[in-house]
Amino acid sequence: MTFLDFEKVVSFYRRASGFGYAPFFSPAFERSEGVSDGDDFFLDRRGNLYRVRSDFTKTVLTHRKKRSSTSKLKVWYADFVYRYFGEEMVAEYQLGLENIPRESFNDTLEVLEIITESTLEMFAGPLIVEIGHTKVYEDLLRSVPKDLHEKVLNLIDTKNLAEIEFLSRIKGIDLSRIEKIIKDSIYRRSPDNLEEMNLPSPVKEELLAVSSFLQQRFPNISVEVDLTLARTVEEYSGVIFTVYDISSSKLVAAGGEYSINGEKGVGGSIFLEGKTC
Repeated sequence: MTFLDFEKVVSFYRRASGFGYAPFFSPAFERSEGVSDGDDFFLDRRGNLYRVRSDFTKTVLTHRKKRSSTSKLKVWYADFVYRYFGEEMVAEYQLGLENIPRESFNDTLEVLEIITESTLEMFAGPLIVEIGHTKVYEDLLRSVPKDLHEKVLNLIDTKNLAEIEFLSRIKGIDLSRIEKIIKDSIYRRSPDNLEEMNLPSPVKEELLAVSSFLQQRFPNISVEVDLTLARTVEEYSGVIFTVYDISSSKLVAAGGEYSINGEKGVGGSIFLEGKTC
């Protein structure tokens, strides 16, 4: 994680503001009436229960729901989220965007452009932008028994080609298309190979459009296709992306299209300074 540079934070929000994104501010701890799965909580000395902010997307959506709004919401944020890495809670400073609802493919390209341009400014590079698409699996799993879906998806997520081949043999099912998706995501990551990949037409068209946009807009970055990215976060639903800084061998940004509680949006975050709490 890079150290916080205030001038670059200012540059980010100016860039986002130029695309019509408004600032979004929220407290890191919000009062709560009860404990729910997936959230971290603490009690203050007076016995009040607080939920710790671990994800900005959910915070923005909660804010939107409280306002009962259905209008377009475009916001940028710059603040800490609090997450566990192993046994330790870490405060990670993030810069990010949320565009809700996602109304067109241009919304996705807009978020991708702002995140990529800002990441280029903040990190030494060179950068790799990996792109994927969650809807690949809707087609792949049709011939797989439902009781094996979770196991197969976990094997795809870890690119475990050997276990996929073993499962295919012992269960007597054809997993050759899934094997090829994993092999392509390991050995044939160039967007030039997309045309030959056995993917649903809408998925292929969107990935080709994203790769073409990135290559034309940012000729100094490398664009790679990794269709196993679709399993990184369950709420993603559509085009997704990650950005790696080769010089530090670190994931420095991520985002994509999502659907949470019926609300469709697109967003992205840049990961900056992190400190153990």
